[in-house]
Amino acid sequence: MTTSKDEELLGLLRLNAREPVASLARKLGLSRTTVQDRLKRLEESGTISGYSVKLAGSAPQAGISALISLGA
Repeated sequence: MTTSKDEELLGLLRLNAREPVASLARKLGLSRTTVQDRLKRLEESGTISGYSVKLAGSAPQAGISALISLGA
């Protein structure tokens, strides 16, 4: 079961999953330890199943990209 503070925390993580815990705590008005405990509980419950990197639009999404020039 998630609380309103958990929902706020999840919203902040959606914007930046790499934001430091201290910064999240300030934004939520909670102690750093409380935020760490909430993160651990959300991870253990499966609400947070992992963290990922979102690539910029110009970065290749998958595989290998190559430019080829053929001439005769």
